[in-house]
Amino acid sequence: MNLWRALFGSMRRQSAAPTASASQPENIPALRNAPAPLANRKFESPFKIGDRIGGRYEVRRILGGGMGVVYVVYDHEARNVLAPKILALKTFQDRSGQNFAEQHALERAFEKEASAWIALDDHLCIVQATSVQKFHGRLFIAMEYIPPDDRGRNTLRHFLVGHPLPLEQVLRWGTQFCHGMEHAFSKGVLCHRDIKPDNILISVYFKGLPLPEIIPDNKMITIGCVKITDFGLAGVLDQSMDVELPEGLTATTEKNAEGGGLTVLRVGKGQVGGTPGYVAPEVLRGDGADVRSDVYSFGVVLYQMVTGNPSLPLVNRYQLAPLARVDSVLWPVIERCLQAEARSRYQSFKLLRDELEDLLRRAGGVVSSPLEIKELNAAEWSNKGFSWSNLGRHDVALACYDRALGIDGSSGSFWLNKGKALSDLGREEEAIVCFDRALEIDPTLAAAFNNKGTAALASRAQRGSHCLL
Repeated sequence: MNLWRALFGSMRRQSAAPTASASQPENIPALRNAPAPLANRKFESPFKIGDRIGGRYEVRRILGGGMGVVYVVYDHEARNVLAPKILALKTFQDRSGQNFAEQHALERAFEKEASAWIALDDHLCIVQATSVQKFHGRLFIAMEYIPPDDRGRNTLRHFLVGHPLPLEQVLRWGTQFCHGMEHAFSKGVLCHRDIKPDNILISVYFKGLPLPEIIPDNKMITIGCVKITDFGLAGVLDQSMDVELPEGLTATTEKNAEGGGLTVLRVGKGQVGGTPGYVAPEVLRGDGADVRSDVYSFGVVLYQMVTGNPSLPLVNRYQLAPLARVDSVLWPVIERCLQAEARSRYQSFKLLRDELEDLLRRAGGVVSSPLEIKELNAAEWSNKGFSWSNLGRHDVALACYDRALGIDGSSGSFWLNKGKALSDLGREEEAIVCFDRALEIDPTLAAAFNNKGTAALASRAQRGSHCLL
């Protein structure tokens, strides 16, 4: 708890708003007598369709699921013609009958999820989190919205309809998934912890860019592109994250609209999060999770793609039962992913991707060139700084604002935001210099006047306290 308070603080001053069968797992002793999932509490949305969140985002659709709720919204203040008007805003759920301890634990878990997501920046195969904002006393993650196709499909689960997916499609989606996970691990993600078809979105849209500029294979446009979502939520429930849920949440399953869900299981003195059937054996034992645990989960997903089966056989309600061998060139890959011992699996998604790309070549497909990571522009750096400020990480926010100003030093909003970060760090004199610079560029920035006055008072109080000493 002390570590968490050190990492996440409170907001003080105004900022400019963002610009727009294989070897199967053994029977886990800790779960042999696991209780049945508790009944779901009723989900209560604080907003309804037609409401405006923060006076800016008009709610068009509400998607409840897991421990978060997603609002599909229309942004009435998007000024850049290239900025998307339709976004997804995610926040934590309110539930009837929830006590303060439960609600506080979920709020802290959501802050951790937001931190993990914002650190990922922009990657083609990951749902992009553009900013973290605070409205009505709660945090929201603003994300790109992945619309459904003309048949209403936008998750991998929608494509699991009882018959195998084409091999080339499985291999392409598999390599894209590996690309996304490699990027996430390069940004400090230790483990996703909830890989499943519901958290693998499928998009046929590429942010308005011509297809050849992204992936040199025009077949991609007909079968879509993988977008990994929901980073950071399951992992915060592990005992190593210092998030203790009350006893009432033991073995609770949080269902989403598609029937999947995130289950909280108490293992020893801690708890683990994940979805039944996808959780690796070492995680169920309470031994922790790493990239190899995610490889296991994705092996289960690969099995579902080659069979088309949306459901999984379970034992003890949570553990994957032995899977029947399938007649597919992917079976040896799946078999290795699902090894009971983590050391026997692929040790990275790079190694798994190499195998999938080799199979793709043999199938006559074209292997995509390595995906180039787009550098953030000035507005994106500023939005990232704004997000870290809302998460209480003012030191990280300050570094982001410096990056934004290094690209474009003529923005009054960037100077305003840097000044606020300095004030939040107690560096009032430096903050006043930034507020003055913001006002030189844009004398209409009322927030700069307000923050400068607040900083001046704080600076005077600091000098007074020094004199008393």
